[in-house]
Parts: sequence; C-alpha cells; structure tokens
Amino acid sequence: MSTIGLFDILEIDRSHGCFTLNCDSAAVTCDASNLVVKAVAALADSVAKGSSAGLIASLNSSNHLTEKEVGGEARDLDGEPRNREGGAMTDFGLKVALHKRIPVGAGLGGGSSDGAFTLLALNQLWNLHWPRRRLMEIAKTIGSDVPFFLNGPSAIVRGRGEEVESIEQPGERPAGKWVPIIFWPKPMPTPLVYREFDKLRLGKESNLSPQPPWNLWVKLASEDLLPLLVNDLETAAFAIDPQLGQVRADLESLLLRPVRMSGSGSSLFSLYDQRPEAEAATRLVTQRHNLQVLTIELAPDVPDLLNE
Repeated sequence: MSTIGLFDILEIDRSHGCFTLNCDSAAVTCDASNLVVKAVAALADSVAKGSSAGLIASLNSSNHLTEKEVGGEARDLDGEPRNREGGAMTDFGLKVALHKRIPVGAGLGGGSSDGAFTLLALNQLWNLHWPRRRLMEIAKTIGSDVPFFLNGPSAIVRGRGEEVESIEQPGERPAGKWVPIIFWPKPMPTPLVYREFDKLRLGKESNLSPQPPWNLWVKLASEDLLPLLVNDLETAAFAIDPQLGQVRADLESLLLRPVRMSGSGSSLFSLYDQRPEAEAATRLVTQRHNLQVLTIELAPDVPDLLNE
C-alpha cells in the first residue's frame, strides 16, 4: 500500500462541552459510522478508561453531543478533565470540520486516512504524547486501513490490516512515481465488493501466490512494475458494475499499458516514471472519456502540519 498526493482537509478545534462533526460533502455521513467519530470515541475511551463509552451512542440527529451527554465522568475529583496517566487533556468537546476531497467509495482510503489523522491530531491537542505504537492499538479497532495511515507512505499490510511493515518508498530515481487516477462516477461500497468476492468463491487458498520481493518492487520502472500488479477484488467489482470493467479494458487499449483498480474500487489508475508522461496520459483519457482524471504523486513527501 502507498499513499498518494490527494488529501481531505480536517480542522479540529476545542469547543465547550460538545462534539460536532460537519462535512462539506453530502456523500459523507456524520453519524457513528464515520471513522472520525470512531477515532474520537476510541481515543477518548482509552484515555478515560471507558468512562466515555456512551460518546458514539449519544450522537443525536444534529451530529453533536450536548454538554450533559458528554458529562463529567471523564473528570477527576477536582472537576478538571485529566489524562489519568499523567498528561493534561481537555474534555471531549470538539468542533470538527471535514472538507472532503477524496471521493467516497473510490477505493482510496479517504475515510481511513481521516480517522488516522484524527488520532494524531487529538494526541497532540489533548497533550497525550502517546507513542505511535500505542495509537496503532487504537487504530486497529477503528478500521482495517487506519493503521497503515499511521505508518505511510509505503508499507506491506497483512492480516485484516493490523500488521503493517513500513518499506522504502519509491526511490530518488522516479520509478513509477506518477499516477493518473481515473475517478469512476459511481461509488463502489466495500462491503458489497467483499460479499461478491465470497459469492464468487475467489478466496481459495490455492489462489494465493508466494510473497513477491516487495523491497525490489519499489525500485522498478513503471513498465516493469505494472505487469506484476494484481488486484483480486477487480473480478468482484466488475461483476457488480460490468461497465467499470469495460472502461478499464478501453483505457488499457488507449494507454497501451496495464490499468488497475485501486482497493475495492471504483477508481482506476496506471503508473508512469515521469510527470510529463502521466500528464499526457491524463489529457488523453480526459479527451476520449467523460471522466475526471488527476495526475497525482505516489508516496509524496508532505509537511507535518501538526507540528508547524
């Protein structure tokens, strides 16, 4: 797995006594299923030894908690909210604004990255100073891809997503560094893809191949790497939406190189070593198909906005 240079924007501020989450995209639910909400609740529960267990359950139709609902259970006897392991913390009052730039149901891990960033931000905002490995234990309970986003930009991910082994990102030689991402207008719900995968009996142990030399892959040029890439979920996704599979085939004929699906879909991508090549491919796809396409850097070096 690798990060890409496409980002949501999260603004997190303290607020008096209540928690609110608002998003500028109607496609995003701001209820208890949102990974930002899950991250807030999971970290708060861990800090307060379970005293905030009702935080998610108390979310009302306005997507916020009242001061009474957040309550004083997380406070010490002196009435002040405390981290009982030594560091100071706020109460659970937060005002969160999510500016969505990563499409929902695109197989790009947008919600998971939001959940991971929330953990990192609250670790600082609440003055916890917990090590990354401790946050990883919480991330595992939030979502399968959340641990990865605490360990990017490149990693080998096993199990349900909880086993993360950081590896070298694409090196100084720009091997496979630029990604035209083709956004399919229809979201692809991850649970639906996995149910179809099981229905088609694609998860046989005989289908598993030996682990490839991952550390060598990051040094390969795009023309050598692309033929090696396999996404076992493509068959299930294309069974759900045959048109997506046809578009993938058309794009391969147009670009004269492999095109793969990202995650459980519905985004498609290819790889190029040089940015001008990727931008030329982006223009070509845009001209031939009525689809949104962006040229995006793979595993970018980004500033740490939490510690500026």
